[in-house]
Amino acid sequence: MTGPGDALTYTERGGEATRRVLIELAHVLGAYRDRLVVIGGIVPTLLIDAPDTPHVGTLDIDLTLDAHGLREDQEYARIITLLEAQHYVRSGQDGGADLRAFQLQRTVDLADGGPVIPVVIDLLMPRGLKLKKNRPPVTPGLRVQEIDGGALALRHTVTHVLSGRTPDNWENSAQLRVVSLPAFLALKGDALKNRVKQKDAYDVYYVIRNSAHGPAALAEECRPLLSDPFAAAAYQEIAEKFRSAAAYGPGTVGTFLQGRLPPGLTVEQLRTDAFRQVAAWAKALGLPPQLWSGPDDR
Repeated sequence: MTGPGDALTYTERGGEATRRVLIELAHVLGAYRDRLVVIGGIVPTLLIDAPDTPHVGTLDIDLTLDAHGLREDQEYARIITLLEAQHYVRSGQDGGADLRAFQLQRTVDLADGGPVIPVVIDLLMPRGLKLKKNRPPVTPGLRVQEIDGGALALRHTVTHVLSGRTPDNWENSAQLRVVSLPAFLALKGDALKNRVKQKDAYDVYYVIRNSAHGPAALAEECRPLLSDPFAAAAYQEIAEKFRSAAAYGPGTVGTFLQGRLPPGLTVEQLRTDAFRQVAAWAKALGLPPQLWSGPDDR
């Protein structure tokens, strides 16, 4: 949920460190696999296969917890204990001074001569769902951040096997649950409405442009989610933010990537492509046609 401002601040080293932490998380928390779902900016790197146009990556990992599955604070405390045993720190501990109450951090040394890389893990939960509390708290000072759309994310997942190296440089593979691309787009649409972060628009554009069978096919995958009020409103927000090449969505995609443009594209061409790709998805999904009648729809 956090992160820097433009594409130049996302590096291959940072992406590799985050991937290593995710492999470790999936392994260490394997017993809780059915109660955890990966959401956030790392999802495109897991579910989109586009080697010619790789995603910029991310520097944090968002985990949504199933409150019904965990049942009570003690289950949550066991998760934290497992992570702390693997050198994850939280606010109030050494190395955790800048962390918020719902975050943990794992420091990764890639052993390549470069600086160590901190990777932040956000612990999230659907809004309105609560763990059964213990008194006194089992994990004082640590809480879970409630988010809109968390319940949707828990219902719409795919199973993914991730292979690579761990933070300790061991080869490993582990299975984890990842939010589906249709639900991921819904979460990003809600983010576009409620915060200003250039990477949100980029993530939407990247997923729609690079989905396996194109924008129209992705729209068909998204169609069943239109019955969910949260997803329907979020999709509408995407359509609104990308309603023309001069709109907020394409504009921030251009700003985000201006120092890291795809080969052969100017910023103006990139903005036009962002508009057209998202428009193709939105039209196929049947979103209001009046959004696509402007002068840039050509």
